[in-house]
Amino acid sequence: MGTGDIVKVHVNDANGKVSSGARLSIGFKADNGRYGFAKNTGHNGNVVEYELTIPKGRISRLLIDTALQITDAQGAAVPPGKAGPAVAGPSEVTITVR
Repeated sequence: MGTGDIVKVHVNDANGKVSSGARLSIGFKADNGRYGFAKNTGHNGNVVEYELTIPKGRISRLLIDTALQITDAQGAAVPPGKAGPAVAGPSEVTITVR
């Protein structure tokens, strides 16, 4: 997908699990059925950065696939393989590896 809205995902990784090679895949599924995967764009201290492009003007749900325990910005568990936080338009999302 070439055009769309950019979503940045900041992964708080204080214990360095992702940086040490633990598998973490982030993607999305849009309300029109499209899906895609985030690309790792680097890290800043204990934060691993990902970016994905979702269809413009559509609501999408983040999908997180990992064996790690993940929580959203409010501290609620994000079950792996299940639809996570909803995103729309250019936005930023923060999740935390426990």
